[in-house]
Amino acid sequence: MRVWQVVLYVSPVTVAMSLMAIFLCTLLIMFFRVREPAVVPWVSRFFLAVWVMVIGVATLSVSQSLGAGGTGVWLIPFHTLFLEDHLLGSGERDMYIRQLTANALMFVPLPILVRASFVRVSAAQSLLACMGLSVLIEVTQWLQSAGRVADIDDLLLNFFGAALGAGIYLMSACAVSRMRRWPLLARDSAHSCY
Repeated sequence: MRVWQVVLYVSPVTVAMSLMAIFLCTLLIMFFRVREPAVVPWVSRFFLAVWVMVIGVATLSVSQSLGAGGTGVWLIPFHTLFLEDHLLGSGERDMYIRQLTANALMFVPLPILVRASFVRVSAAQSLLACMGLSVLIEVTQWLQSAGRVADIDDLLLNFFGAALGAGIYLMSACAVSRMRRWPLLARDSAHSCY
């Protein structure tokens, strides 16, 4: 199976399941952050490195030789969604929507892992790091000239996914902060809703 074929599995059910899994994993990170504050950053850095490599493979793997294909920059947001039906069939439109969804979903774990890895990083800083990675990916795709284009849609959806991840992180932090009264989380914690 080629890397791009993962998009074929994107559906409302898989997106909902993925977001729920990310939320539960974030709760686990927060729980262990209270119980084992020295261990969580090191484990999170490992998973951050792995996830960045997964994103790199998914976005930078080429199907043509470097320099062999066309290249371009698409600056009109969501232009493909608004093409007339005779220019874009329903199957192609469906695949485009799946790709947009996958672009957003791919960046959801990043701010969570950045904030868990580096405790003093704020939500804004983690979003800025995610946007920096997204811009780096788009510039690299453009420079490869292997049939890939730098697309504003990718930047917008990567940011949306990262913002969603930052929101999940904040919700998890608030939930764990409120659960500190529970016997399982009785150890005092400096973490609160932040």
